Amino acid sequence: MTNEVFFVNEKFSPFMEAYHYARQLLEIPESEYGYLEDDLVSLTWENGKTYLQ
Repeated sequence: MTNEVFFVNEKFSPFMEAYHYARQLLEIPESEYGYLEDDLVSLTWENGKTYLQ
């Protein structure tokens, strides 16, 4: 069984850096829909909706 990560959200920059580093070190492909280094609330704003599209 594999677990695929489609989208990553992390507000705290050092955690996001560690996440990228770990995936690279373990040779795990990037998430399909990218990363967001912000609060999830920002996705409810108009520019957030455009970002998700």
